[in-house]
Amino acid sequence: MASPVTDLNCGNPTPTPPCGVFNTPSHFFEFDGTNLTQVADSPNAASFISYQGKMLLLPTGEVFLTAYNQGADQFELRPHARTNRRIKTPSVNIKDVVLYSNGGAPQDAWRPVITTAPSTVAPGNTYSISGTLFNGFSEGAAYGDDAQMSTNYPLVRIRNHTTGHVFYTRTHNHSRMGVEPVGSGEIVTTQFDVPASVELGASDLVVVVNGIPSLPVNTVVGTSTPTPPPRPTPTPRPRPTPPPRP
Repeated sequence: MASPVTDLNCGNPTPTPPCGVFNTPSHFFEFDGTNLTQVADSPNAASFISYQGKMLLLPTGEVFLTAYNQGADQFELRPHARTNRRIKTPSVNIKDVVLYSNGGAPQDAWRPVITTAPSTVAPGNTYSISGTLFNGFSEGAAYGDDAQMSTNYPLVRIRNHTTGHVFYTRTHNHSRMGVEPVGSGEIVTTQFDVPASVELGASDLVVVVNGIPSLPVNTVVGTSTPTPPPRPTPTPRPRPTPPPRP
């Protein structure tokens, strides 16, 4: 029995166990560590085998599901129109693209915590940011050897206080990538590139891991101050030596 699983940011994984092995239909459940609670199926879940659905945990904390029954590659035994004999007939292509959220919120203990961040940043520049739980306490989502969609790495976003617009930065050069237990005090550092399109002014810096955001820290997005060119140093001219007095 196998099924894709992802973590909701409220802590409940959402598996899709099949009936038997690799049979339709698929159903969806939340697991809180003790109990499985069935939730609403995707619109065409009855047509999918569990491995035909894949899940990705988004920075918003929502679960993004895509499913495809591979209809063009599959055949079903259907009755012939005249003889009523069952013959192999290509299946119909059926797809689902769904966002799922149960409306929950993460525990504060699960959040990444920013310990060091720049107080000012400028578009187009690169900065370091440090803190705890920057790699989360799980990989986010996975399905055996068929598909891996880990999100256990820090994303950095900037939200402008005036407009509310959010800009995601590119992060790189993480000091480590392994998941950490809840409550870990290990400091992880990453670098982020401020996009050229970011809006200027007072803003929030937030680190997001597995759809779980840190509490914001304040920063100010300003323009880079160009380094003034060096001023030339005047070379003193030697004074002529006066002739000796007679």
